[in-house]
Amino acid sequence: MKISPYKSTDKDLWDQLVEGSKNGTFLFLRDYMDYHKDRFSDCSLIVRNAKNTPIALFPANYVDSEKLVVSHGGLTYGSLLLSHEATAVDIGKVWKEIRRYYKQLGADLLHLKTIPYIYHNYPCEEEKYWLFRSGAKLLSCGLSSVVDLRSPLSFSKLRMRKVKRAQQSALEVILNAPLSHYSGFWAILGKVLLSYHNTLPVHSLEEILLLAQHFPQNIQLAIVLKSDSIIAGCVQYKTKNVNHIQYIAVSEEGRNKGALDFLFYHLIQNSQKEGFKYVDFGISTEQDGHYLNEGLLFQKEGFGGRGICYDKYEINLND
Repeated sequence: MKISPYKSTDKDLWDQLVEGSKNGTFLFLRDYMDYHKDRFSDCSLIVRNAKNTPIALFPANYVDSEKLVVSHGGLTYGSLLLSHEATAVDIGKVWKEIRRYYKQLGADLLHLKTIPYIYHNYPCEEEKYWLFRSGAKLLSCGLSSVVDLRSPLSFSKLRMRKVKRAQQSALEVILNAPLSHYSGFWAILGKVLLSYHNTLPVHSLEEILLLAQHFPQNIQLAIVLKSDSIIAGCVQYKTKNVNHIQYIAVSEEGRNKGALDFLFYHLIQNSQKEGFKYVDFGISTEQDGHYLNEGLLFQKEGFGGRGICYDKYEINLND
């Protein structure tokens, strides 16, 4: 196996390999990864076999102060992105070379956020086996709620009551709102996050607009209107198999009228029509998984969501 660091001149090759991989999503395309490159020191790798054919990518950044490699600090997940031709034995060799490369770079630790299986385009859990063989330690486990659109569970009675309340309130749902609506929704989102979590969105308004413009088929705003005013919404991150719901927010008026339930009722139906296999409502955990927000989880399970895990591992490169 031959390891080479990613260079900007590799952009086309990188994107082509992401698109053809077993487990890549648009988050790994360089136009997405590089929008915040000023905040992350890239140390991504391209792996070639003995025939000099690229068979794997490793998106990663380096935290020099901690001698830490992260895959990936600026993304929801990381991991090896694998070609269909890479066998389990190949992947074991790749892992050995990656560990050796980063150790020579001066790193002591590697943190890896694995891609949940629902995002895989083909069975792709060989990496988990080699993490086990490498003595990797599970650092965190986030519990996310997912609806299987091939056989979705019905909404709970409580959620359906709220849907019916919304239907009587003359609400309008827009599942792919124009870019001009982002600013109004971001204002609601900011207020909700500050009030309930004392934080702000990870993406600024300018950043989410930039990404939505770059990836109009993948990043879409869904909103609920009452008399032309936004009262609820979310951002959809659409990959090949999954509609991942992020940045969920509702105003006080929207909460009283059941706007979110109404939105997700339509969004789930539309995701089925568009051919997605899953709707991922995201994690309901904090503090690396040690705290479970049971109220939030109850709401998501009411939409038919059931659990998958977002795992983060640590590998000691000195072992």
